[in-house]
Amino acid sequence: MKLKNVILILSLVAGDHFLGAQVTVSSANLQPFNVTPATICQAVLLNGPGETNVSLDAKIFNSAGEVLLAVRTQPIHLHAGVNALQLSQIVAASVVYGTSQQSVYVQAQKQLPSGMFRHCITVIANTGEPDDEFCQEIESSVNTFLNLVSPFDKDTIDSPTPILTWTHSEPFNLLTPGETFRIVLVVKNKDQDAEAAVTANIPLYTLSNVMRHDMQYPFDAPALKEGETYAWQVQKMAAGGQGVIAKSEAWAFTLRTEKIVPDQKYVVLKKKPDAGYYLAANGKIFFRFDETYAGTNLRCRILNEQQQEIKPEPENEQKKEEGADAMNIKSNGYNRYEIDLAPLKLKSGYYFLEVVNEKNDKYILKFYVD
Repeated sequence: MKLKNVILILSLVAGDHFLGAQVTVSSANLQPFNVTPATICQAVLLNGPGETNVSLDAKIFNSAGEVLLAVRTQPIHLHAGVNALQLSQIVAASVVYGTSQQSVYVQAQKQLPSGMFRHCITVIANTGEPDDEFCQEIESSVNTFLNLVSPFDKDTIDSPTPILTWTHSEPFNLLTPGETFRIVLVVKNKDQDAEAAVTANIPLYTLSNVMRHDMQYPFDAPALKEGETYAWQVQKMAAGGQGVIAKSEAWAFTLRTEKIVPDQKYVVLKKKPDAGYYLAANGKIFFRFDETYAGTNLRCRILNEQQQEIKPEPENEQKKEEGADAMNIKSNGYNRYEIDLAPLKLKSGYYFLEVVNEKNDKYILKFYVD
């Protein structure tokens, strides 16, 4: 009789364990924009014949394996067959948020930051033992953006070390540990668009571990060439550089070719200034001075708009070509002179050149320094 009782008890225990083992998680539909202790436990459970009670353990992990949120529910009553749990059935017995900035964000915003996450639900039988586990990958991109700002697409720039500016939707402290950004810059061929260039061409330079929204192209990087077109893109990198999580559009810019301004040769001086002016291209003045009599030199001076004097040193180009001492020399007939303004370090603005010959005839030239 005692042996029969033992067999009966063992049969009941085994049967109860068998029934408990039949509870499985069929699916879970967690949305990254609605993450609460209740929603991470919401699932469809399949239960075998008979009714039972189970608890659920639910967790959210980031891509580095850190737990952002862990929940254990109170026992949930299940009927036989399919049980689509309603939020009203889910009562949390314990809720634990992690200590990272991502956990703080989830707790405050009730949503996941951008990135890849893992969601797991474990069924705990009424014996206290794990019965079944269900896990799924979740990609969050709610209200996220990763955009370039400047140089603008198809822009022409003047600086060979431009500041590359971009933006993205979330603070840098919400990145999963190890995640970072990088800027890729390549030479763009004429037959390519910017996206194809970034994808196919070998990077001219890669700025790694970027953790700010404005980065100057380094002075020690390969030099950008005038007239060349470049494509660039910002990429969000997984921890350890193990792949691109997200990327911006690819934009292109061209480094302007320096325009060579021709020297303005040769202006004729006037006895009285008029409304016109001479542009001192390349920081030089070229003027002609015609003499009908013999002499030895000209006296020159430059005045700013406040009539303050700046003494120049004119050079006779014709005499220079002939190999003579050209400084302050003139001769009968057609004389060509050059004044190099670089040593005077003139600021941008209007100035007056005064030239006086040996008869004290004064000639004026109004000129502009860019």
